[in-house]
Amino acid sequence: MSNEEIVNAELDKVPGYQIYFGYNRKILCPFHSDRATPSLSVCVSSQAPVPLGVFYCFGCGITGGWNKLAKSLSLREIQVDPNDGKRPSLDFKKLEKNLFGKGLEAILEEMGSPLVKSWPEEVSWRGFSGSFIKKMGGLTLLERSRTDDSTLKVFFPVCVNGTVVGGIRAAFEKPQMGPSYINTKGDWSKKAGLLFFDQSKKLALSQSALAIVEGPRDALRLIENGIPAVSVLGSTSFSKEKAKRLATLNLDTYYLIPDNDEAGEKMKDLVRSCAELILNLRVLNLPKADKNGDLIKIDPNSCSQHILDKIKKTIGDRKC
Repeated sequence: MSNEEIVNAELDKVPGYQIYFGYNRKILCPFHSDRATPSLSVCVSSQAPVPLGVFYCFGCGITGGWNKLAKSLSLREIQVDPNDGKRPSLDFKKLEKNLFGKGLEAILEEMGSPLVKSWPEEVSWRGFSGSFIKKMGGLTLLERSRTDDSTLKVFFPVCVNGTVVGGIRAAFEKPQMGPSYINTKGDWSKKAGLLFFDQSKKLALSQSALAIVEGPRDALRLIENGIPAVSVLGSTSFSKEKAKRLATLNLDTYYLIPDNDEAGEKMKDLVRSCAELILNLRVLNLPKADKNGDLIKIDPNSCSQHILDKIKKTIGDRKC
């Protein structure tokens, strides 16, 4: 097992609920009486700009490396990278907002401080397994004003390079009326709203390719099938700022996969205009008719597995 796998597997053994976001996981702090809200943030990704396993507690202020935390919790230690000791000392006060989730805490406060915990692995959401939703950073969200589960929602923090820029929430079941997803406050969605950016980053870099889709479930379906993807959170929610953020990955090809309806056509035009001269963009159009010639409405989430396999093969063949 890699050090990253060890750290995450060992944290799974820690009792109490945890919060997943960006490069980090928050757990109940073992160094002070942290009994309700997780306050100790641990870096769990080797892609992060700080050493794997570094922790910081927002409650008592204690900091340290993985092995210090592992000893306090009787967890497995790791072989420390000797280069980590040569890095400049970390200013945790300066790193709080971007690396350790102060952005998430502020966002939840704006939402009325709802009850939040990691998504239970045994509970599926709209066709996706609970373990997959948890892996993708999904959280359960329950409004404090209600004691029943009628307001239970899934909440996805949107993390870009370890920074929580915003979040989206969705009802447990698709609503009969009204929007399927609600963004948290602010203009972040237009400028930086790239859902599953951090979760797809490692796979995208290994394939030097990334799919760009409209909705959260579109991206989830692709990622579940081994295709790195980001959701731009709406057919009209793209900008040059987003194109520039995607360009920082320095990938060979970015695949735009719009819905096959009018909104998808508008999204295609918008992304093309914003990404011109910034991204090497290739459009993969979904079929507009079935094998009988009848018009159909599909998107990356609802398309057949056969179509999805063709998309995966197209991206895979590019590497050959």
